[in-house]
Amino acid sequence: MDAPDHVAAHLARNLISLRHARALTQEALAKAAAVPRSTVANLESGEGNPSLTVLVKVANALGAPIDELLAPPHAKVRKWHAADIAVRSQGRGVKLRSLVPEPVPQEMLTVMEFAPPEPGAWREAPLAGARAGATGDADGDGVRPERVDARHAASARHA
Repeated sequence: MDAPDHVAAHLARNLISLRHARALTQEALAKAAAVPRSTVANLESGEGNPSLTVLVKVANALGAPIDELLAPPHAKVRKWHAADIAVRSQGRGVKLRSLVPEPVPQEMLTVMEFAPPEPGAWREAPLAGARAGATGDADGDGVRPERVDARHAASARHA
């Protein structure tokens, strides 16, 4: 078991880390926890000796269990399920999802997901660089290049 001074240091470090991860100021955390800002500052200095009531209020305001506030250092790895992270739509068939549910200062961690095209939305186009009279199916996809005049392929594609 940790010595009391280590617990206070863990509380200070964890409180600062959780508050920053949630983009809260000391004042905002104090207001959410219904405690004076000086109490938050005192806890973050490592000099605080909070009551159980204060710990519960601060933990609830941060949305974290008390043991996370008091825990010794551990690996900085967390796992979130995709279902726990909000998804926003942008444009047709584009979804944006953050990699983590908490804000990361000065970072942009976003995944873009694209919906598959509707059946029939894409069509095979002749290859502009194909040799005239080519008959082979080199890549095995069943599509054979047709005779194409490369000079007119671009204008035909946009017609």
